[in-house]
This record gives sequence, C-alpha cells and structure tokens, in this order.
Amino acid sequence: MTAWPEIREASTEHLPIEQRLAYWEEYNASRLVSLKCSSFAAEGLAVRQKNIALEQLRLAMIVGNEHVIERGQEAIRLMPKDSVFVCLIQKGNAFFYQGKECLLLNPGDMVVYPTDKAYMYGFTCAMEQIIIDIPRAVFGRYFGGTPDKPTAITAHDRANRLFISALHDYLHTLFVYPHEEAYAAAQGTIHALLGSLIRRQTSNPKSTALMISYLIAAKHFIRENIDNPGLTCATIAQAVGISERHLNRLFASEETSTAQFIIRQRLERAYQDLRNPCLQHYSIGEIAYRYGFNSQAHFSRSFKQRFNISPSHVQGLTRLDHQ
Repeated sequence: MTAWPEIREASTEHLPIEQRLAYWEEYNASRLVSLKCSSFAAEGLAVRQKNIALEQLRLAMIVGNEHVIERGQEAIRLMPKDSVFVCLIQKGNAFFYQGKECLLLNPGDMVVYPTDKAYMYGFTCAMEQIIIDIPRAVFGRYFGGTPDKPTAITAHDRANRLFISALHDYLHTLFVYPHEEAYAAAQGTIHALLGSLIRRQTSNPKSTALMISYLIAAKHFIRENIDNPGLTCATIAQAVGISERHLNRLFASEETSTAQFIIRQRLERAYQDLRNPCLQHYSIGEIAYRYGFNSQAHFSRSFKQRFNISPSHVQGLTRLDHQ
C-alpha cells in the first residue's frame, strides 16, 4: 500500500503586510529552499503555496502577485541544497538570472536549474507555477547528467508544448484531486514526461521512459481534442512528433489500439454529458454526433457495451436526480 505523502500549505494573505516576507522566507527554507524575497506590490506579498513530499521528489504549487526571490552565496553556505529545480510557469512573465545566463520566460515555458549556484528569479505580474524539486543524484540517475547552468525549455516548439501541458495537467491533478492511486504512479510518470523533454533538449537517444512519455502525451492530446471530428491517428502522431506506426505500437503495448482508445474516451465524455444537468436539452442523437458517432444505434450499442447501461437510462436518471 502506498504511503500518503506529506502535504503542507501556507499563505501570506492572513498576515499583516510587514510580516509577510519573513514568514514566506521561513516557510520556504523548511519546505523548499532557503531564499530572500522582495515585493514592490502596493498590497504587499500576497502568495500561497501547497507542497507535496513524495519519496524522491518534492512538489510545490505557488500562486501569487509580483515578487522576486534571490538565493545568494550566504544562503547556499548556511543552508546548502544539492537539488535540481524544474519550474513550470503557467501564469505571469518571469526573468531568471544564474551565472552568466539571463532567461526571459513566458507562460507555458519551463526552466531547469541547479540550486547550489546563486540565482535570482522574479515575476513582473500575477504568477502561477509548479516546482519539481529533484535531488541531484536522482536527477543524474534518471536523466543522464545534471545541469551546471539554467536551461529554458520553451513552449514555442509544438511537441515541447504538448509534453509541458501534459506534465502540468498531471501535476495539477495531484494537487487538486489527490488520491493514493495517483501518488503511487506519480514519480514514474513525472520522470517519464521530464525525460522526454530533457532528452529532446539535449538530443540524447530515446529510451523506454521516452516511449512512455510519448504515450502519455498522445493520450493527453486525444483527451484535449476528443470532440474534434478531425481527430485521427495522423493528427495525433503529428502532434506528438512520431510516426503513425510508432503511435499504434505504443497503444498496442497496452493491448489496445489508438482507435479503440479514442472511442473509449468519446464514450466516457458522452457519459459525462448525459450526467450533466446543464446539457439535458441535448438529445442522445446530438450527443452521439458530437463525439463522432453518425449512427445513434451504433452509439447506443457501444455505450451499453462499455457501461452496461443504456444512454437513455443514464439521461433519465439525471433528470430524476434534478427534478
């Protein structure tokens, strides 16, 4: 049985303005890394953080207003930390200085950097990010080496954008909808997705982890585009950056096919729509057509085979529940 990870939360918003910076620095020193924080916002530092401690990884979701953090040589000497941080920026424009590198980062970008070298990291407006804290030894073991300078992985590249989005969505689920099954698979899934991004950046050879990450990314793309009638093996393969043959081999490793996975996702989305009281004005035929079924009879047979209940029965139960 997987142990439930340690989860902690903190916020400055309940504190007097003059106490917020010191509180934030103290909390981060205990949960993430020792740093100095500055804020020039009129309302003071308004930020909150949620931390999840897995066996080999620590995760942090941070949401707040504009601020700057600095980890200087004195902090490194007094409170050393030998980790690699991976930051996924979801909101806000940021700058990152370390050594001779100066990076400008936008929403959807990712920055990877060592914590044993001084750095400054700031957001110029309201921000949101997720940080993955990976011990240096673990990072080296999984990714074939550790960085000695910051690296930006931008969302300009279509495949990068897909992998970063899949990684963010997966991490966001861990924070917002925590459950044991997700935590049990978390480290392997995070390593696989990160591995694909880092290997693409360094042009290292493909690995089993990379194959897993392609499958995860393909599933993510399918779920994001499930109501698109133009969703095909060709469009999925192109989005992920592999061939159709390779895509089909990935799904075959799970004893299914790309087409079967698409149908299953469409049926599950149709089930959600039938259970949604706000969509009760849609007929079963309209919902079937919405998810690529040209025949209502075919949709009903497939639906009943998947859920052991007819779509009309599901819709009827929803109407009864909300009368």
